Amino acid sequence: MNQALKWAVPAFATLLLSACGGVYVPSTPRYPVRAGEQPTPPPPQYPVAPEPSDAPETEAVLPPAPSTEVEAEALPPLRGAEPEVAAEPLPPPPPPPPPPAARPPAQQTTATAVQPGEIYIVQAGDTLSGVGRRFGTPVRTLMMLNGIGETGAIGIGDRLILPEGARDLGPDPYATGPSPFRAEPERPAAPPPPVTPPAVAPPAAPPQTPTTGPTGVDEDGFPTTAELVRRAAGRFAWPVRGEILTRFGIMGSGLRSDGINIGAQAGTEVLASAGGQVAYAGDSLPGLGTTVVIVHGDGWVTAYSHLRSTNVRMEQRVTQGQVIGTAGASGGVSQPQVHFEIRYTAAPAARPRPVDPLPLLPR
Repeated sequence: MNQALKWAVPAFATLLLSACGGVYVPSTPRYPVRAGEQPTPPPPQYPVAPEPSDAPETEAVLPPAPSTEVEAEALPPLRGAEPEVAAEPLPPPPPPPPPPAARPPAQQTTATAVQPGEIYIVQAGDTLSGVGRRFGTPVRTLMMLNGIGETGAIGIGDRLILPEGARDLGPDPYATGPSPFRAEPERPAAPPPPVTPPAVAPPAAPPQTPTTGPTGVDEDGFPTTAELVRRAAGRFAWPVRGEILTRFGIMGSGLRSDGINIGAQAGTEVLASAGGQVAYAGDSLPGLGTTVVIVHGDGWVTAYSHLRSTNVRMEQRVTQGQVIGTAGASGGVSQPQVHFEIRYTAAPAARPRPVDPLPLLPR
């Protein structure tokens, strides 16, 4: 076997050179290489043409390579697929939430329609903004409709005209008066009866000079005293009889009385001066004590203060001469008495103005 290999190797090399076109590649020297070192590459070699030779080329015949069976190492068995894990069933979906319980409808305040031109009577503690909230009306509209100045001041017993489309939403903390009402049309004036001048001293304020015109109004359009006497003829009666303690008008030191104060014994019955509807009955008016305000037709309003007690309620209808309370000294006065006022407005849109009650009362 070794002899055959010694013969076959040179012949195989000769055959390989002649097949590659006669290129001779010298043998490459080998050098030892230590661990971690890289072998140094040999310098490049250039092909050299072989020298011609006259020897005939012989073709080497290699003996067949020995057949040796190679036993392949048995491959490890493939790992079988892992056993399938049974998937856990998904939990059932949660039940849908129950529908929300129907909420009871919010209680709504029933608004009462207000007829255009109806009148609201101002009560103690009322403000213009409170009246506007109660009737759903802008304050500016109330001011323009009722001729109220920029200060927005209103007084107890004032008559405020409400515009068309206003709705009464119910009492407000600052608008606690009764439901509005439509003003009664002014009745034609009765022929004036003979007027007997009252046997009283003239008021402290300068008397109003009647005009000569047929309307009987003064410079600012308000009825004169004579015209008021004509319009109030036979309408009012004395609420109580007694000494006149304070007269109407300027009292000095910049003070003014909008009515008269009548002295009376405590507990004396106080009568309604004329028939009408009670607009206020209470004791929340500073300086006036227990007070009753009555609204009459044709633009007239009366007020009774310093009472010891009252026996009427708001919105109650009263007749002339009906007992509405008793005389007293409430409101800080020094002796029992009744403060009595008469107010008048010629048009529903205007605020009632205090007038002197003495010329309008019988002797």
